Amino acid sequence: MNKKHYQRTDVSIVREILKVTAFCDSKTINQKMVLGFIQQINKVEICLDGFENELQQKIKQLNFAEFGIKSVKDANVTIVQNVFKQCEMMLIIPKRIYELSEKIEFPIPVTKIDRMFLSFIGDLYERLKIKAENVINETASSKDIELYARKNIQLLQRIFLEARNEMKEVCVNGESFKFFRIYVFNVLIYHLILFYQNMFSGFFIEEKQTKSQLRHDLYNSIEFNNLMEPFSNYNSIKKPESDDEIGTFVWKGKKNVLATLFYDLRQENLLEVKNIDICLLLNKYFVDDKGIPISIATIETCLKDYRPDKRSKGNDRIDTDKYS
Repeated sequence: MNKKHYQRTDVSIVREILKVTAFCDSKTINQKMVLGFIQQINKVEICLDGFENELQQKIKQLNFAEFGIKSVKDANVTIVQNVFKQCEMMLIIPKRIYELSEKIEFPIPVTKIDRMFLSFIGDLYERLKIKAENVINETASSKDIELYARKNIQLLQRIFLEARNEMKEVCVNGESFKFFRIYVFNVLIYHLILFYQNMFSGFFIEEKQTKSQLRHDLYNSIEFNNLMEPFSNYNSIKKPESDDEIGTFVWKGKKNVLATLFYDLRQENLLEVKNIDICLLLNKYFVDDKGIPISIATIETCLKDYRPDKRSKGNDRIDTDKYS
């Protein structure tokens, strides 16, 4: 850690993410394990010289943003003896996971492993953002800032190419179970490219890659035919010859919650359907946890505009606003 903050290629850590994604194969993955991997790739070691009272003063003077840490409260700082370098070694280890603050169109995670992976990715993005902002805030020379920006953007572009090539391999090999992680990884990289371009646009003039160009490059790496091969047997599912062969759905919640959901979907123009059709649908295919069909009268009452008293309220009501 001898280089000045503006001399570093901070984004090289993005490559490290490929080395630790083994945690995604664990069936017992949790937040503590994710934090462990974050600590593994973000640990900082600094060799210090001086007496103990001087070392404590140096700790107070540390700029933690240089290491992708918002404040001293977010890290564990310890001093140990390094017998090989014959100096005091300061260890800086993150002790919390940073939540992604940017709006990035990552795919919706289905499994717990996917959710943990997104948590890991979000932390990586936030720490790189902290480091980049620190370079601008703490560097006096615009030429030094330009050097930092060019080095990091160029490296990101190379990593993006490598990641897209790996995406192709995943698709060609039909490894659909790996697709989520490598796709998220690619999305992360092109958003980092956009972030660095925008963050440092005032320090150098260079043609920017647009979001549409980067997404186009990503989508061209996806071999959809090969990726979907494992699922090609979906047509073998036997379709029912009549509606009578379709089973019933057991609704374990309050009956008016289900009816209110359909009311709200129609009110938000997310669904076009007549009241009578909703009543017949829910009565025919939905039963309560005792196996009793939901009453048409109950449904019909909830669907009437002038009967808000019969519809679910507060936390019982399923929120449809965000989909409208």
